[in-house]
Amino acid sequence: SDNIITPQIQIQINKHLNYIPFDIKWLPYSTKLVIIGQTPYSKGIIQIYHLIKGKLDLESEYIKENPFKCCSFGASSFASRDLALGDFEGNFLILDLEKGIPNYEVKKAHKSIIYSIDAVGNNIKYGTEEVVTGSKDGCVKIWDLRSDKPAILLEPKGIEENCPECWSVAFGGCFNRDERNLGIGYDNGDIKIYDLRMDKLIYGQNFKYGICSLEFDKKTNPINKMIATTLDSKIYLFDLKNLDNNNNLNCHKLIDEVNNTTIWGTKFMPQKRDIFISMGGNGSLNLYKYKNNDFNFDDIDNTHNNKGNRELKLLNSNIISKQPIIGFDWHKIKFGLSCLVSFDHSVKICTFNNLNLA
Repeated sequence: SDNIITPQIQIQINKHLNYIPFDIKWLPYSTKLVIIGQTPYSKGIIQIYHLIKGKLDLESEYIKENPFKCCSFGASSFASRDLALGDFEGNFLILDLEKGIPNYEVKKAHKSIIYSIDAVGNNIKYGTEEVVTGSKDGCVKIWDLRSDKPAILLEPKGIEENCPECWSVAFGGCFNRDERNLGIGYDNGDIKIYDLRMDKLIYGQNFKYGICSLEFDKKTNPINKMIATTLDSKIYLFDLKNLDNNNNLNCHKLIDEVNNTTIWGTKFMPQKRDIFISMGGNGSLNLYKYKNNDFNFDDIDNTHNNKGNRELKLLNSNIISKQPIIGFDWHKIKFGLSCLVSFDHSVKICTFNNLNLA
């Protein structure tokens, strides 16, 4: 009976790519997906696939001058579905996917590669369109798309050659037109959370190893949970409701003892935000459930206490690739449907069964 209710990870489609993929996203409210990456000739590539009748059909392809590292539909409307992109030369653009041309572009927005990008807005309820970019140059810039200059610039302190690289950025708490929170992770292990409306750093701590990814459980809700992953196989789940005025923040630390590998990222499931997956450097997908009712946190260097059956539980683990999984996205409408890309030059469509019973 345990096997019946255990969520199963199943690969439905496995397609080879003739380039290195770096990110993948479902087009909002559709069965199409976009993959970005680098060709063998160090050009940028964007491919749009349509999932139809159990196959991935290539619908369109664009080749650009520079390889692309990251992308986001966060500031895109349902009508436009424009894609925000960051490339290896520090350029930031918003691409019209139908025409294949940018309708917004900032050359040399950063001095070096843009590692991470996130976006929010294009909705009266959630305010104007804003995009945040984080780069190897250590700078974090927030762009109001009505201007070609950054609305907010967060620069690292210290000598430029030794400044920490920004590996991850994420919007959160964007539940109305004014509220904005921003999470930032650096290669030296620093995690910082800013309240952008108050122009204030509300949390900062060092976790010793590089922060590979950051994600809030839902960016258009008041801040609730944030998750971070590191180079040394750790997942930190932050309870942001307990953030106090003394800059203290409780978090649950999980060590990936199953695979003992770098965790490249995590993604909360949009329909059940107590469930998330982690992407392993050994090609593994780990599925976790967070039971947070009456959960007690201790300091990150100590053990944690549970009340009853409240815990962070591994539901399933499956190695589905020979190389690191570099990009993953849940479908926001179709329950349990996901897509991912990995460094074995492949795109996979996966389904997760029995999640409603987890």
